[in-house]
Amino acid sequence: MLSHEARVLAEPTHHVILRVVFATLDWNPYVHNGGGWPSAVYPVKESESLKYFEAAIWEETRAIHLYEFDNDFEPSLNGRTPEQWVAHRESYRVMQVPGMPLPPRDDYYSPEISLFIREAFKDFATYIVSRYPDSGQHLVYDGHGGPGGRLFAGHLFYSDAHEMLAHWTTALGRSLGVIDMGGPCVKGGVEDLINFCRHARFYIASDLPNGGYTMDDWTIEKDNETNPDVQYHRLFAAARGLRAALIGRVDLKRKAYEYSRQNMMESQVMQANYLYSCRAFTPFSEQFLAFLDDTRASWSYGDDLLEFLQTNGAGVGLLRAFQQVISHRADNKDFFEWPETRNGVLMPTRLRP
Repeated sequence: MLSHEARVLAEPTHHVILRVVFATLDWNPYVHNGGGWPSAVYPVKESESLKYFEAAIWEETRAIHLYEFDNDFEPSLNGRTPEQWVAHRESYRVMQVPGMPLPPRDDYYSPEISLFIREAFKDFATYIVSRYPDSGQHLVYDGHGGPGGRLFAGHLFYSDAHEMLAHWTTALGRSLGVIDMGGPCVKGGVEDLINFCRHARFYIASDLPNGGYTMDDWTIEKDNETNPDVQYHRLFAAARGLRAALIGRVDLKRKAYEYSRQNMMESQVMQANYLYSCRAFTPFSEQFLAFLDDTRASWSYGDDLLEFLQTNGAGVGLLRAFQQVISHRADNKDFFEWPETRNGVLMPTRLRP
């Protein structure tokens, strides 16, 4: 095993992704006819360069399960009854945390649910680190997004998300490689970057709703070609370094846009995905928050941060610092004239994050 110092400095050649879903009753009930979220990473769950762990927050059973699927996992029924298939799926469960509180009647979210999720994922992180202490470790969420630095469709509150990630990185002895929120909507806000960049080298997200378009000529081959969950194996195996792999991951989005060009032009759907450098964001955020303290300008959530800086007389140094934050991008601005200004980062929801 590598020493702590070597693990911190070395660029890992093996990677672990914790992929998380919130399995709602209307989308993915506990007992169903195969497929669903377990089939998203298919047919390869583990390769020489990458291993997936997958966690499901089960709304129906009020439990969170951690799974370690292998390449023999069969996502379709394949002659089984739904109950038999569920037994097959659950045979890959390595941890289970039951007893998630019910939400209050007047709100879908609660501090008690957030605390429960936080503690469950701290246990998951401890387990994953114990298994793969020398691997690059990353977090991916496939589901709904939203602003404000929360995780898992907003159920893990800002402070609890910070504490869970801090526990993970402390156990690991270094930052996560990437927190990939490139699938959920509007996770490219200041509060998201502040909360997540404390714990990762890179962050992937969008300042726009993701989706709302279809490929002009959909095929399963094109879908797999542009699916990050499928392609991360190839990207990690082929790339020299994490940043190169993540540039390739963002470029998958551009390829999906190109396959959907006509549909996007007809529907006027703005789309973008960004690779943010957390090393660059940290000094920028300090300057930005100082700028907010000094200016009396108001804003609304959803305003573009770069436009706000330019409109309110930000200095050259602050503008240059912002330009360093976005390490790579993919968008469809060349398909049609965008009706709104979007440059990659949204203004915060609160006066000061």
